[in-house]
Amino acid sequence: MVARSARTRVACLSLVAVLSVIGSVRAAVPTEVRSLVSTVTTFASGSIEVREQLTLVTAGNTISRNLSQDVRDVLAGSRATPSWRVQRASIDGKPVSWRMRSPSPSRLTLDIGTDVAPGLHTLDLTFITDRFMVAGTSGADLAWDATGAWNAPVAQAAVVVMPPPGAGRPLKGAGAYVLNTVGRIASLQGIAGMDGDFTIRSERPLAAGDRLVVHAAWPGGFIHVPTAGMRADWFVRDWGGVVMGLLGLLVLAGYFRSAWSAVGRDPPRTAIIPRFDPPEGMSPATMRYIHLMSFDGTAFAANLLDLGSRGAVTVTQEHGTTVLRRTGIPSTTLPPDEQVMADRLFGNGQGALTVTHYAQPVLQAGQAALRTYLDTHCRTEYFGLHRYETLVGIGISFVTAVLAGMAQATTRASALAYLSLLAWLSIWSAAVAFVWSSLVRTWKTRPATHPVRPTSFLGALTIGMATTEEQKAQSASASMAMCFSGFWFVGAGMFFRVATAPVAALVVAMAVLDIVYGRLMPSWTLRGRQVVDEADGFALYLKVAEKQHMDWLHPPEKTPELLERYLPYALALGVQQEWSEQFRDTVEQNTASSSM
Repeated sequence: MVARSARTRVACLSLVAVLSVIGSVRAAVPTEVRSLVSTVTTFASGSIEVREQLTLVTAGNTISRNLSQDVRDVLAGSRATPSWRVQRASIDGKPVSWRMRSPSPSRLTLDIGTDVAPGLHTLDLTFITDRFMVAGTSGADLAWDATGAWNAPVAQAAVVVMPPPGAGRPLKGAGAYVLNTVGRIASLQGIAGMDGDFTIRSERPLAAGDRLVVHAAWPGGFIHVPTAGMRADWFVRDWGGVVMGLLGLLVLAGYFRSAWSAVGRDPPRTAIIPRFDPPEGMSPATMRYIHLMSFDGTAFAANLLDLGSRGAVTVTQEHGTTVLRRTGIPSTTLPPDEQVMADRLFGNGQGALTVTHYAQPVLQAGQAALRTYLDTHCRTEYFGLHRYETLVGIGISFVTAVLAGMAQATTRASALAYLSLLAWLSIWSAAVAFVWSSLVRTWKTRPATHPVRPTSFLGALTIGMATTEEQKAQSASASMAMCFSGFWFVGAGMFFRVATAPVAALVVAMAVLDIVYGRLMPSWTLRGRQVVDEADGFALYLKVAEKQHMDWLHPPEKTPELLERYLPYALALGVQQEWSEQFRDTVEQNTASSSM
């Protein structure tokens, strides 16, 4: 067990190391930009074309350039996401490959070239972006961050701005200013050209992080006012994923509500009054199975205890070992599910079962036989799980999440990252839920002599503090569950980073609906509702504390035989402690009488 715990810790640490290495692999930014010449050509549509020529020193691999919108967004008050199209990229005069990625929802990064040798290089880059200038009633503004995207020291910088066709000189004084983390640190004036263009030159070297922002404005008429169709297209581009997610969320909520009303609504509950007998003809396991709409180990234990109560099984101690022995009582006198269970445990005739670790396969076979019988004979008659309706809702959620993410993605790389993380989170969430549910079931069904200690929950941190094999097993399981959960949180953080916040929130909302209605969809039939109400009334009798009120209903006399007869049902209903407490005086009196 210690070796298993060690392997668990090694596996967790190995996965952490792999993720750390993967997260540390990034494209290289230039270490120094010795000169930058940028030509910005404006168009009547509001688009701009940027041609950059840089002499830079890089550490090699891939050259990374941010496509920043921050300055334009602040000045124009716009949250739009323009599209970017690279037309040409070359290093030292040779065309190179490039790709776009989205490190965060509000930022794009352009990776240029592969296997770039370290040293001095000349980079030529041309790209176009739309919606960079949106015309209003008073004209259109331009704000372009010429150097901040490189995040490297710039020794010399020059920016040439070409006006829209026919615009001439800008309406406002063309110029630039330098920003850093503190604020504006310098202002520069533009040098006007013959054709309305103007040039900005840096007066001193710029430090890494300094941003040379060029600004200008032209009167109305030279930049076209967007038409209704253009604005509709922009709206779909900017908010299509959110709209898709909202529509999908509404469809999902409507579907679940309709499906729940059709098949998931329980029949009305009747008045619950104390009953002195369990539901007629039902074993403890059948009653518990219908009440919970699921099977667990307690149902098997309750039926095994009921076999002893009915005299079909005796319990003896032989050589310090517990032995279960089948009596000669015919199987036909037992409830059908207990017949199946007894035949699997003891064979078709009399037999004995010595309770050691060698008997585990036999006990598991008996439990499996009981579960199979209950699933076959009770599920459709007494309740329905309606898993098909739940799976349809999950399918709607997944398709909506895929479409919303694809509509919101700005690049192919970001779309692939979104889909990969969505698929991984879907599978990993199911794995985490399974691991934790298994661990909780183990804790709930632990023997009373081995209570759960805080060390069990601390998992890998406390494996060395566990003293028994059972506690070591619990600690190993807890460490595995926490390891799975840790990676789930890492994946969820990456998903929220890749997806925009509204889309991620909508995906979470759909997941919550799936979980809530997945729990609400199972429902009892009319017969199942009747059995559950009878079981609840019987549970009132088994655990009632108001003795005077119960005496008024004339309950059966409390005898040791009555305690033994109903104890399996009390175990099935989870009130065995309360039922046993009611017979404390009776048991003490019988003990005193037998000792005299």
